Amino acid sequence: MAKLNLDRYIELLCESVLDEKNSILLYGKPEKTLEVLKEFYNIISKRKEFLCSYYDASEIQNPLDFFVPILKLKYGDDYETEIKPHIEGLSQDKNKRGILDLAEICGQNLGSKILNERKFPIILINGIEELLFKLDFSHLKKSDYLKIPIAGSVISQEFGDSLRKSIFGTKKGVFCGSVKDCESMEYRDTLGNYNYLFYSENFGTLQIE
Repeated sequence: MAKLNLDRYIELLCESVLDEKNSILLYGKPEKTLEVLKEFYNIISKRKEFLCSYYDASEIQNPLDFFVPILKLKYGDDYETEIKPHIEGLSQDKNKRGILDLAEICGQNLGSKILNERKFPIILINGIEELLFKLDFSHLKKSDYLKIPIAGSVISQEFGDSLRKSIFGTKKGVFCGSVKDCESMEYRDTLGNYNYLFYSENFGTLQIE
């Protein structure tokens, strides 16, 4: 990608994500959206007022894979002694409260006396639709996949629901995700699904040419 084009995309992302605190979806060829996402991360991760985390959907297998990097950034050396002992069982909470608690810990807390808790989280995800599908629906039988778009809240969406309630909907953090395939089943059942809590029309969009 020409540097001029790359610089322009970064400028647009900085304006929308950093200044306006909007969550954004990147569309386009995967190699180009990934290039923009990584360059954006390289720039904003150096800014001390933000807590920036980067994920590749292929490397996330369970909710703790997602939450722990944010918590390590937020609590640093205190993570192992102060935070880890309290969260190890949360993602297995049968009452579904555990994942919501994890998401709440990851969100910005402006009233905290701890500097890092007051910093604004920016969460970058390569293949956001794959990550959401994996953590909300991969436990289902393949025969049930076709029911997802019409089932609404009947099918558990606790991961996406927790992110929406604790970070996305409360503006206690923002998401910037690249979409790998907007015609895939994963996209259809998550970002492309009106009944899903992370419906794409709740995001801003940036088309990468």
